[in-house]
Amino acid sequence: MSCFAVPRSILQQLAPLRQEDGESLEDPAAQDLEVLRREAQESHRGDLRRGASAGHQPLFMMLILGHLRQVSLGPGINGTFVDCTFGRGGHSRSLLRQISRSSTLYAMDVDQQAVDVALEMARKDQRLKVFKSSYARLAEKVKEEVQAVLINSGFTTEDKRNISRGMRKGPLDLRFDTQAGVPCWQWLANMTYPQLWKAMFKHSDIAEMLCKRISHELLYEQACLGGRFTSIAQLETAVRRVYPAIQDLTTSSRQVGPKRVLGALRRMVNREMEELQEALSQAFQVLRVGGRCLMVCQNKLEATIAINFARDHEEPRPEANLKMDVRRLRNLYPLAGTELPYAVKLLDCARLSRFELTQNPDATPGAQLLVLEKVPRTILPMPRARGKGKTSIARSGGEFLKMVVAVLDLGLHRRMDHDSSKGISSLATKWISKAAATQRKGRAGRTQPGLCLRLYTKQYFEKIMPDYEPPESTSMSLDRLYLQAKQLSQQLCGALQGEGVPRTAAELLMQMPEAPNMMKVGSARQRNAELGTISEATEAAKITALGHLCLQLPLDLKLTRLVWLGAHFGVASDAVVLASVLSSNDAFSMPSPLFMREASRAEPLPRADS
Repeated sequence: MSCFAVPRSILQQLAPLRQEDGESLEDPAAQDLEVLRREAQESHRGDLRRGASAGHQPLFMMLILGHLRQVSLGPGINGTFVDCTFGRGGHSRSLLRQISRSSTLYAMDVDQQAVDVALEMARKDQRLKVFKSSYARLAEKVKEEVQAVLINSGFTTEDKRNISRGMRKGPLDLRFDTQAGVPCWQWLANMTYPQLWKAMFKHSDIAEMLCKRISHELLYEQACLGGRFTSIAQLETAVRRVYPAIQDLTTSSRQVGPKRVLGALRRMVNREMEELQEALSQAFQVLRVGGRCLMVCQNKLEATIAINFARDHEEPRPEANLKMDVRRLRNLYPLAGTELPYAVKLLDCARLSRFELTQNPDATPGAQLLVLEKVPRTILPMPRARGKGKTSIARSGGEFLKMVVAVLDLGLHRRMDHDSSKGISSLATKWISKAAATQRKGRAGRTQPGLCLRLYTKQYFEKIMPDYEPPESTSMSLDRLYLQAKQLSQQLCGALQGEGVPRTAAELLMQMPEAPNMMKVGSARQRNAELGTISEATEAAKITALGHLCLQLPLDLKLTRLVWLGAHFGVASDAVVLASVLSSNDAFSMPSPLFMREASRAEPLPRADS
């Protein structure tokens, strides 16, 4: 006795037709309903079997199904998939025959005729979801992660044979969506000679000189016809003057010439190259990690776009960080300069076999299938430096923080500090506060368990480290702050009127949350007058030219005066070197000009053989 499993859905449908003892009920209405249901299912299965005859024959179907099985969830072909170019449903019909009942297939197209065919299929199969939209808006339409995205560029076999579409004979239209955009004849009427040949050279594989000749011939023929082409035959006549039909040519230029020109015009009218680039970016936004983008390329231009996209999103090899600096790494591997959490891998590249070319005479011999896979990044993105004097990792992007699992805290930072021994403010290395240490600790483990390694003792953290950073008004010289307050008070006097508006720099400084001592403010005013940044040592003084220069340079006032005097006496480079040395308290930091000067003065090393 053989046993087999019956789905619950079928048992529920058969339950009303049987008694408790298992005998069938004679219900004519139920039997008629069952007959109609079976006829509808058989009709749908027939449509799927006739998928190749309903539209163009799908290319690379066996390879596509093989890749879908590798990315599916569970046994068989199960998951969510997208057919970005439905056409007449050649690929979609084949996919619906293979995917599981719980799967979902999204179909997109801009052609209303293709959308009508897809909607008719969707009425019979609930797994198919249809959108009338360009694939450049894929992420806007599909709101869930998918296992695979299929993109088949070019146009369908039915469009080639349809005279009214202007793909072979008839009016010069060439639009995929006849309800949007402008037809090709109208687009040509608004083009100039330089615009036309440059666009044709960009959107085709025709040589530059031939593009110029063809463009001139098209515009000349267009003028002879009264300013517009009325049929494709007129355009072919003009193109054949440049591509003469000579028997001894290696290729049939009578056919190749017009086909190439029509293909270039079609890409320009429909903006195929621009939309394809955007579609690839959108596809990898909706793909899950490990998902694949299957792209059927009809010519070299489309394949080049896909390959360049993969190269732009290719992750550098681990040893590349040791061979080049960050700037060159970002130049050679653009993904290294971004914060994308994924990379793109060119997985496979296949061409049509002889058997497929024999079975499908409408197939393009140069067509190829490119498979791009979305893979996780193994090298963390490098955030760009932000802020003043430090790299703000906390503002470098949420995706980067998700991958941070460990933080090494040295307990040090660089900040401007007033050196009383020199009488200037310089960049110094100081210990951080407890608040800063807590902030650094929070950068690890945002979305997963993290670790913070503090390279200082617990006793120092608890007993010696201050709770917060001291205010800048107490740790820095007031000389520059007074000059900034002087400039701001003058601007406020001109912009605001009434009581409470500070008229002088001293009044503005007194309104600070932690106001400085008035004696220190007076000393800062006196030093500004001595340096020459203000005209006199009173609150009514004006800012001098040197003062405006000090406000523009991020240096101490004395160092800015040093640079100014160096430029005045013709030794600006030496003054800049001295200012850079004095602006840092780190004994190991030496400007590169000093290194170069020491290297030039040093004696040459003896030869190895001496």
